[in-house]
Amino acid sequence: MMENIVAVELLRRWNELYAGMLYKKEIYFVAVKRNEKLYIQVANSIDAPDTLEREISPLLKIADAYTKMIITCTMQEMYQCEGVKILDIADWLLG
Repeated sequence: MMENIVAVELLRRWNELYAGMLYKKEIYFVAVKRNEKLYIQVANSIDAPDTLEREISPLLKIADAYTKMIITCTMQEMYQCEGVKILDIADWLLG
């Protein structure tokens, strides 16, 4: 359900939206607007180390400098992990 909410909001905010694979790992969403890109993973929780690794590893393999983020239910303010933004879904929707 979270993925659907994020997808609808991305379609509202960005011109194009794609889902894809990179290095045999899924990238949930790639949003494009003019010359900007945004890479997003969506997870209900990333509290378990293996879940965080599964969600962050495809983003870390992307060589460009566009924004990369994980949207999840953190109930915390935005923070970064290895350069990837971790955002609570409610904060992201209101932002």
